[in-house]
Amino acid sequence: KKGTQCKSMAAPGSEHCRRHGRSSAKRPGRAGTSEGVYQAQVRQWLKVLRVAQWFFTILGAVLAVFATCVLASVINTLRAADESGSWPSVEGRVLSAKVSPWQDRQEGTWEDTQLLYSPIIDYVYEVDGKTYQSNRHRFSDGTYGPTTTRRIADKSVAEAIVTRYPPGKVVNVFHNPRDPGQAVLEPGTSDAGRGTLVWPVAFLLVALGVAFGAKPFFRHQMRSS
Repeated sequence: KKGTQCKSMAAPGSEHCRRHGRSSAKRPGRAGTSEGVYQAQVRQWLKVLRVAQWFFTILGAVLAVFATCVLASVINTLRAADESGSWPSVEGRVLSAKVSPWQDRQEGTWEDTQLLYSPIIDYVYEVDGKTYQSNRHRFSDGTYGPTTTRRIADKSVAEAIVTRYPPGKVVNVFHNPRDPGQAVLEPGTSDAGRGTLVWPVAFLLVALGVAFGAKPFFRHQMRSS
């Protein structure tokens, strides 16, 4: 009606018609408004996806580095355990022996823990005139190693080990010829000890999957949007 009134009441191109034309042009329809809101939401969602892509890529890379360090530590310890069977031995003396409890957190709450026991045997020995002290009984051969001390679920087994090494007892100490400070009373490892490689390898694979899978995954999500 306003357009008709403009034509009938005023000459075309007059100030009155131009004013009404501008005011009509400034009023978008509901469809145009909805489309603009939708496009703004899409742009915001794409920004979120880009941030998530970089976050998970960096997170996966950091976890992969950490898993690599853990894996390298486990491999070095297992290598030392295998080599310890051919290490030279010297006489040493037991200073003390005790069973130390250790709590291992299981899946679930912090209260859901398993109590393990470590035989702690302190002993001294001498290599090339230099005195060393260690507390490694043997390289761990279970799920919880390899570590400096074994962690055993059965307390009686840990107590039996400690009983074999009373304070003052003279023992054979097997030491690393390249690093005499690394020593053990019972050399070698078991197949169970090699099984400790499973966890760091699995963790490394998951971390690499996150690092390299984040980009294609979020790119697909962005294309779908």
